[in-house]
Amino acid sequence: MSVNEIKEKVVKEVEVVKEKQIICDECKKIIRSIKSTDNLFGLKNRIEWYSVTTGHYDWGNDSEDSIEHMDICPDCIEKVFNYFMKRSKGDNTEYIHINHEYGYEYEKVGF
Repeated sequence: MSVNEIKEKVVKEVEVVKEKQIICDECKKIIRSIKSTDNLFGLKNRIEWYSVTTGHYDWGNDSEDSIEHMDICPDCIEKVFNYFMKRSKGDNTEYIHINHEYGYEYEKVGF
């Protein structure tokens, strides 16, 4: 029994992430940028930002809809926090969670 295989080259189009950016949701400044071509061995500068989650615990389905996740740069965190405090006035079920995040820029290392 002989089998004849007919082959064909197929090109599949895929999306690849060329660059990942963390952008401040307040001032729209790029906080951190990582390109797929960056060499991950040469750590350079420490970069800091805040991951902020706000929402409320009021009764009803809108509690889940009230949840907001934001990335905030160090220059804007005080402004965001003060705005939240003025808006909430401490007499309702609003909450704010602030997590300090950090990462590093990568140094270009050639071979």
